[in-house]
Amino acid sequence: MNKVIVFSDYSCPFCYLSKKALDMLVEKHDIKLEWIGYEIHPKIPEGGMTFPEMGFDEDYIDVIAGEIKKYALQLDVEINIPERFSNSHLALLLTELASDRSVFKEFNDRVYQDYWVREIDINDSTRLYSYLEELGISRSEIDVFLKTTARERFKGNLKLVESYGVSAVPNFIVNGKQFRGLQTYEDLKKAL
Repeated sequence: MNKVIVFSDYSCPFCYLSKKALDMLVEKHDIKLEWIGYEIHPKIPEGGMTFPEMGFDEDYIDVIAGEIKKYALQLDVEINIPERFSNSHLALLLTELASDRSVFKEFNDRVYQDYWVREIDINDSTRLYSYLEELGISRSEIDVFLKTTARERFKGNLKLVESYGVSAVPNFIVNGKQFRGLQTYEDLKKAL
């Protein structure tokens, strides 16, 4: 069995663009997937921030948006660039619970779609809890997880980030070989 570790954040457009390749890899090959949430902008407040509020000037925003849209077109991935960067911390914590309950893919798909297609704030606890409840996880299970397990799991993920030398996302470890940045299906398949 092939092992793939991916370090990712919902607020990262290149993580979202790489998701299609990762999904295809898991679908077509015998893969043990470990998805590690890595919050790239932990200082974003609730309610999010605009690009200018984050310190990006208009020229930079235009260049990056153009690159993102170009890659999305090449990869045949629908994407809309949100007006605001969302704080992804809660979504990343709840992804751990979804993974524990074997509904990772469904939750992961929903959060990415909401943010990068529907432009919905992914720090909305009511919405995130509702997704998990739709997937069969009770509100009491969510509350217990957040009070007892989530923070330690997140700290453990940060230790993994350090141990693999991850400084940006997406970052993939495929059978021990590290790939940084946007990857295509063919890129990842070669490492199997």
